[in-house]
Amino acid sequence: MNHIFVTGVSRQIISANFNLYEKPVYHPDRILGEHDIFCVLEGSWVVGQDGISYALEKGDYIILRSGKHHYGIDKCQPGTRTMYMHIESLPGDILTEGAEEGGGDNLVYLPTVIRCKDAIETFSIFEDIILTFWSDLPNKRIKLAALLDLLLFELSITNEQHNIIADKLVNDALSMIRLSGEKIYTLAEISDNLHVCSRILTDRFKRATGNTIHQYQIDLKLEMAYMAIKYEQKRTFKELAMNFGFYDEFHFSKLFKKKYGFAPSKLK
Repeated sequence: MNHIFVTGVSRQIISANFNLYEKPVYHPDRILGEHDIFCVLEGSWVVGQDGISYALEKGDYIILRSGKHHYGIDKCQPGTRTMYMHIESLPGDILTEGAEEGGGDNLVYLPTVIRCKDAIETFSIFEDIILTFWSDLPNKRIKLAALLDLLLFELSITNEQHNIIADKLVNDALSMIRLSGEKIYTLAEISDNLHVCSRILTDRFKRATGNTIHQYQIDLKLEMAYMAIKYEQKRTFKELAMNFGFYDEFHFSKLFKKKYGFAPSKLK
């Protein structure tokens, strides 16, 4: 089953905080008028919802839906620590057996339990939500709604394991490439920056992305150039070539035509 959440709206966060359970306890037996999302930071717990049992370990998130009966199956481990939030339930939030029943670019699909042990970013966002919730920031509801959308998005891509690159070395290389739009790096430059053997980086990058580092950069920079031509009509091809790290406008145009099947001038 997928939980569908509407994003891009000013959804209210009703409460958010950390909990520490020094002694074993059952999860509260209740039906709430809002969604309850919590994450196990330390320890473990077994929670039930509408007749289904969910065993939660460190790093697991669980979604307990508005209007659904949830309760404890087993007591948590001593010293279990969680962070939780109760969020407003909206009419577009539904439960479905398949993503095809939803539709729409502003919808996020999540299972009841999301395993996020290695998805450190989700924990940072959740902590920021709690920090912001208890802050004295003016108009903090605006920031909370944005952070909640970001968390739901990160949870959704974490759940889609085929889209996740778990190799930190490869992710570091990708960050270096994506944050330097004006430069096409050599393998040696990236290897030296990351303090790793070029052969090891090449093998792991190809295994994770299906591309060589050079080809990945060329494809990415051509996509960036495509968008720039489309929305910045006054820029010359010479300027674009320099901006995205190509030798010159002729080199850029040749690679562009090879990738897209037409010259960049066709976009103007």
